[in-house]
Amino acid sequence: MKKWKVSLGALLLIPTVTIHASELRTLPMDEAVEGIILNDLNLQLYQNDTEELSNAARQYQSEFSSELEDLQEVQDEFNEKTAYWKAEYSAYQQLYQYLKTKESLSIKEESLTISLTELDLLEKKLVEGYASEQDIIQLEMNIANAELAVESDKKQLNEMKFSLNQALNLEILDSLEIIEVDDVQRLSTSSYDAEPLADQMMRTHESLIPLHTTVQTYEDIVDDAENLSLVNNESFVNNIEQAESEIEQIEAELSSLDPEDPTRAELTQRLQLANETLLRAEAAYSDAKRERSEAEDDLKEYYDQQIDKANINVVQQMNQLELKAYEYEEEFEFLHKKWDMLEQQVIQQEQLYKQKVVQFEEGDLTPTDLEKARLEVVDKKNELMNTQYDYALLKEEFRLFTEGYLPK
Repeated sequence: MKKWKVSLGALLLIPTVTIHASELRTLPMDEAVEGIILNDLNLQLYQNDTEELSNAARQYQSEFSSELEDLQEVQDEFNEKTAYWKAEYSAYQQLYQYLKTKESLSIKEESLTISLTELDLLEKKLVEGYASEQDIIQLEMNIANAELAVESDKKQLNEMKFSLNQALNLEILDSLEIIEVDDVQRLSTSSYDAEPLADQMMRTHESLIPLHTTVQTYEDIVDDAENLSLVNNESFVNNIEQAESEIEQIEAELSSLDPEDPTRAELTQRLQLANETLLRAEAAYSDAKRERSEAEDDLKEYYDQQIDKANINVVQQMNQLELKAYEYEEEFEFLHKKWDMLEQQVIQQEQLYKQKVVQFEEGDLTPTDLEKARLEVVDKKNELMNTQYDYALLKEEFRLFTEGYLPK
């Protein structure tokens, strides 16, 4: 593990990048650490961990089933799109890797052909007395290595072909020719300019839709939770009305009876029971209202916490989008420079190889040195080809990003 020695008072120079401008901020190490912790959104999510709903609140969850189902539909729709974008990107990865390997094979086969030409030249020099058997053996070994490299690429290409044939639902042994639409074209600098791109993505990127919808849904639930319909309200009211009706009926009967009527005792007992029933019904109604009030408070508190967490998720996603925009700008700029450099190096390496061939023909260069020069051409051509296909794949990833995909 690499260890860093930091003297007391050492300063970190941290460029702070915003969507509108960048400044150079100078921060002491401890302040930088404290600032990172303070702004750690994952830590804030943990600190906003939500308590479970009370039993009273759970009774009223069904009132929000429609809103939650609509939210789930939005999330499912985006997840389905994400799955498609991911599959599309994976397909491009497989196809470009196949094309890379195919192009690598072509470069190595060309190199092998050149090495066989070198052998012919060396055999002529042997006849003329300007080369030795040892030189021939060395070059033949070099050719064998080149042939092995070609066979290795053929093996890899066949394995990729089998996999792609299965993916395309073709016969596994079918020959496969992937036709590229056109040569890899570079994007203009303005198309990946990080500042306007980040601004646009943080406003319109499709990955924000389910997150914003989550916040809005929870806010609607908090509003609705302030005036919940009482569960079984009709049953409570009916019980009270029935008890009141029975009391009125008994009282009417009692008022029509003579004070000495022997049935008054039974009616009086019934009246007492009816009053007790009414008291129980009213108490149950009161308890239900109290539980509803508790549920309203619990649900409001619960979904207020959910709103806080959902808003943190929105900020996290916007941060990821902003970061990705700036990463794309850096990656495209780097690949542009690498592409230009490698194109120049391929030309230079080919020129060097031609000079080495002349030296070899004049007896001033060994077969090993000539092979080294030839392999350097192969390496640079492969590196350039890989860079071009990496660029092509990055373009597809970038396009998907602007359509709504956020690669991990």
